[in-house]
Amino acid sequence: IRSLDKIDVTMTLYPENKHTYKMYSIVLRQLDGINNGVQTTHGVCEYIRKHWNDEDLQQWLNEDKTLVVLNGGTVNDMNSIKERFDQEGIKYETFEEEDLANLTTSICLLADERVWDRKEYGSVDDFVQSISKKQLVELEPEKSEELVEAKKQLIEEIEREVNKQYET
Repeated sequence: IRSLDKIDVTMTLYPENKHTYKMYSIVLRQLDGINNGVQTTHGVCEYIRKHWNDEDLQQWLNEDKTLVVLNGGTVNDMNSIKERFDQEGIKYETFEEEDLANLTTSICLLADERVWDRKEYGSVDDFVQSISKKQLVELEPEKSEELVEAKKQLIEEIEREVNKQYET
């Protein structure tokens, strides 16, 4: 569900690759249909405003243009998602609705096809195994094992959410 900095290791290792992006908006469960769209729009605007010069965003705006809206659960769930993204260093933006006591109603981020295209990129395990320890050690020697495991868990969570959306 994430330029998704959760994939920052690969982006660093393979910067020459051009990817296809999807913007994900994770919205508060209590919102009804039209308000999911309204809060998503607010969140996407925040993301665009704050990351205007990012190449991945420009590609999404000019070429890819796919938007996915996901149910983020309760207020506590939304807060947990933000905390997890912060811990993992995932680039995202939020929108807090003034009319709802400034609750976070949308969390927006970009994810490239390495997150959602299993035919081309395989499973999370395949992805994680494709990054050699040597490359990870060069990036963050003291955290290479932790980084692989954290990235794997986060990608798995995103895949579960995306699969839920396709099942309904």
